[in-house]
Parts: sequence; structure tokens; C-alpha cells
Amino acid sequence: MSGSSTPTPTFSTVRVLGHQPTAYDVVIGRGIVGDLPVALTRLAPRTKTFVVVTDDVVALLHWPTLESAFAAAGWRTPRQYVGERQADNTNKMAAPSTALSVVQISIGAGGERNKSRTAKARVEDFMLAAGCHRDCVVIALGGGIVGDLAGYVAATFMRGIDFVQVRGVDGWVGIE
Repeated sequence: MSGSSTPTPTFSTVRVLGHQPTAYDVVIGRGIVGDLPVALTRLAPRTKTFVVVTDDVVALLHWPTLESAFAAAGWRTPRQYVGERQADNTNKMAAPSTALSVVQISIGAGGERNKSRTAKARVEDFMLAAGCHRDCVVIALGGGIVGDLAGYVAATFMRGIDFVQVRGVDGWVGIE
């Protein structure tokens, strides 16, 4: 075989049952992050904005791949970051656009200190400045604190919006 190639995504879907409408699918696989935008667009066709919440480490490792996949799927991906390292464009966000968009916010270095009202407010303020409404979906890119914070924000933002958890375990990625 000459050159390197990206592995073909392989995944399995497990249906988690509960009382309707609480049943949901968990997708587990390798190499599926690049397919995430197409899958999410199909699952949530009315979504206008995806907000990707992550920490600095996961952002460096995985955001470029996910950002490229969203761009290839036709989503606008403006560079907007927040965290302990406030980006100089954070307060200069453009007015909400009618274009479909994906924005990314980093909570900073990660860790238990991000389980706080301050961290939740930073994410919510970012979402409001980005023009997010109930047609927004929060994606937690990472587990642990990132998932806890992003899930709590999604559950409480404008009385609750859709939430997707994307976390990796030894190279595998699970999407709930």
C-alpha cells in the first residue's frame, strides 16, 4: 500500500431505551468525527448553530478535524474562542447571521474549577453573543468536565436545547 490514508469509519449504534421521548442512540466507532456534521444535520435538520464546547487540550487535538468537516458540509465556521486565554475577537462577534454556523468555545485548561457558575455564565454569554436561540445544538467535544458543563448549559439555556456528547476512549469516539 503506498502512502497513508484515513481509515474508513467503522461504527456501531446502540439504542438506549426509555420512556418516549427519552430513548436515544449511542454511536460508537473509530474515525467517525469527520462524519459528524452530516449525521447531525440529518438528525437535527432545523439547527441553525452548533456550539462546540471543549477544553484547550481537546481543541488542539480534534477541533481542526471537526471544523474542516463542518466546513466541507457547508457550515460557516468563524474562529471564535473563549476561555482563560480570551481571544481578542471575543467581544467583536458579528451580528447573528442567517447562514448556518458552527462556533467553538474552549473552557480553558479544563479541570474541576470549570464546574462553576462562572464557567457556565461564560459559555452562555458566548452563546448569546453568537446569536444562539432554541434552534441551537450544544456539542461537548470531550468527556468529564467538558461533558458535564456543556450538558448543564444545554439543559438550562432557553429552557433546554439539544445536546450531543462526543468523547474519545483510547482512540474510539462515542456520540450520544
